[in-house]
Amino acid sequence: MKGTLITTVGEVVAFEECDHFRGEWAKRYVKNLPGPFYSTSDNLMSLLSSTRASNFILFDQKCEFFWRQPLSKLDISDCLLAMTYDEASSYQIDGNQHWTVEAVKDWWQFKSQFIEWAKLEQAKPSKKEPGWSVVDKRWKTVSCQDNRQSMTKYLDFMNNGAELYLRKYMFLLLNNKVAGINDTLPELS
Repeated sequence: MKGTLITTVGEVVAFEECDHFRGEWAKRYVKNLPGPFYSTSDNLMSLLSSTRASNFILFDQKCEFFWRQPLSKLDISDCLLAMTYDEASSYQIDGNQHWTVEAVKDWWQFKSQFIEWAKLEQAKPSKKEPGWSVVDKRWKTVSCQDNRQSMTKYLDFMNNGAELYLRKYMFLLLNNKVAGINDTLPELS
């Protein structure tokens, strides 16, 4: 079955649905940033956070989750490819069918808790996570990943980019189109 995604920056991406997209909305993990991509609590750790998808996926000792949504065609392609390596098939890309403006606002209320978690992670002694090699030639082979570096990116995004992204995402949910330069974005609070 074919599907399409529309991102908040106007990218329209066609994709083939496959068996790897079996995550259930009712089991989505709370730290997933609202958007089409999400992981479920069934995902204990598929090591996708150790690949190039680490720009989007983190592991918090319980579950991998999308801390940032992919927006470009290349990023979406990379995440879709990474998801095919998940043996638990615990990812899904149908978030746009489930998120509502009120649900996004409710999620945003947890921002301070997410930031506190990331600061605690960042303060832990640096340790190297085991790397994971991927067969696809477009991917760089990652030998290790520093958790502090990932937390720094996450904190920067939560403090400087997440609010604008979520406001654009709410506009997309309300209007089924990308916000233009003259459009007024909904408020998060």
